[in-house]
Amino acid sequence: MNGIISENIRKNELKISGRKDWIIFWFFAVMVSYVAGSWLARPINTWLNGMTGPWLTDMNMPANYGRTIGAVILLTAMTEGLLFLRKKSVKAKIGVAAAGVALAAMIVGIHQVHCRLIVSVLHSEEPRSVTLFLDGSQKRLVSGEYQELLELCRNLEVITDPEERETSMAWYEGEEIRSGGADSVWLTFPRKYGHGYILNLHVQDGYIYLWRGYQGYEKRITFFRDNGLTEWLEESKRE
Repeated sequence: MNGIISENIRKNELKISGRKDWIIFWFFAVMVSYVAGSWLARPINTWLNGMTGPWLTDMNMPANYGRTIGAVILLTAMTEGLLFLRKKSVKAKIGVAAAGVALAAMIVGIHQVHCRLIVSVLHSEEPRSVTLFLDGSQKRLVSGEYQELLELCRNLEVITDPEERETSMAWYEGEEIRSGGADSVWLTFPRKYGHGYILNLHVQDGYIYLWRGYQGYEKRITFFRDNGLTEWLEESKRE
C-alpha cells in the first residue's frame, strides 16, 4: 500500500516542470519552513543561550535566530524527501544534507558575532540612562555623575574559578529572596546593531552578579569580583 502511494505521488503530484513551477514550489517551501520553524525555536534558542558569553542576558538576546535555524532544518528535511521521491542519487542527498548543516552552522556563527557586537556597546558607547536602586529607593544619574560608575562596570572581572563560582552559587541559593535585599545598577544603552543592550547588575553582601536567565532548568548567573563597585554604591547611599 505504501509503495502504491509513493508511486502515485511521484507520478501525479511531483510533476513540476519549468522554471516558474519550481520558483513557486520553493517559495512556498521556504515560507512553510519558516512558519513551522517556530516549533523548534525554543529548544534551539535555549541551546544558543549557553554560548552567548557572561555579559548577555535573556532580555538582550537577539531574536529569530532559533526560528531561522529551525527553518533551515525543516527545509533540508523537505528537500531530502523530494530527492527521495524523485529517486535522486546518494551523492545529491549527501550534498543537500551537508549544505543544510553548513548553513545552520553559518547562522550560529552570525548569532555569536551579533551577540558580541550587542555587548560591545558597554565599552564603546555612552549609556542612554543610568539608574540606581539603593535600599528600595530609585536614583537616576545624569551625565557627569556616572563616569566613575561606568568605568567600574566596564572593568569588572568575571569569576571563572570553579571553587569561587561554587561558593558564590552556594551563597545565592542560600538566600530566600534576592530582589528585596539587593542593590542594583541599570545601564541602558542606545539601540545599535539592530538591538538594545541593558546591563542590570545586582550587589548584595559583597557579591556582584548578573542574572542572565535559564538554560533549560539551570540558572545562568555571572558573578564578578568586587573592584570597588560595592564601596562606590555605599558612598552613593550617604550622599
